[in-house]
Amino acid sequence: YTTRSSHMPPRLFCAGVQRTNWTPTEEEKWDLLRLANTKGKLMKALGVKAGTISMVKDFDEKNPVYSGTKDDMKGLKEFVDYHRTPVGLHVKKGDQSALKIVFEDENKPNLFLFTTSDDAGLDTFKGAVQGVRGHMVTARFHSSDFPEAFTHFGMDRFMESKEKKKKSELPKVLLEERKSGLRYLMQDAVSDKAIKQFINDYKDDKLEPFLKSEPEPEANSGPVKVVVGTSFER
Repeated sequence: YTTRSSHMPPRLFCAGVQRTNWTPTEEEKWDLLRLANTKGKLMKALGVKAGTISMVKDFDEKNPVYSGTKDDMKGLKEFVDYHRTPVGLHVKKGDQSALKIVFEDENKPNLFLFTTSDDAGLDTFKGAVQGVRGHMVTARFHSSDFPEAFTHFGMDRFMESKEKKKKSELPKVLLEERKSGLRYLMQDAVSDKAIKQFINDYKDDKLEPFLKSEPEPEANSGPVKVVVGTSFER
């Protein structure tokens, strides 16, 4: 059995192993399949080799093989966490499977790429976040098919607006801390160096939270001042 959707959890095979003492918890939410017939057509079709613990999936690395022992529960969990979700998962409006992946674990920060339909910055984003796979959920939103997500996260200010004659400032990277609800916006243009530095600055607690508010007006010298989130304490 395998899955054709990148939003469904990949399947983990203990190929050629009759029994295993690992029982997934409810929170872990992945399937463990014990495959006793090592010479069956199913294994051959899936590309699973006998004597290995392999994950069958149709995104990113295909059929990665676990290099540790089946008794190393910590290592096995880390292997599954690293491979179980797509890097830069595309979250579309109404896609409950993808939304569940993004919001299922409040202990893992979300690292989002807000981009356009041509996936500007995606390759750079996917390359730069490899070091946090398994520790952060990485996903992307398109302004064309999920503008509500942009509004929710306060990223609509960077979208193209023909009415306001405003050009798009996308792509942008935003980090959301699920447990605290804090969000952090990467100020630099999307690049491998900038994203890695952004992640390191987050780990070192050097980032200022991003406030969902209107941007500061360019001209604000009149008798009535316009105060927004970033200028409230001045």
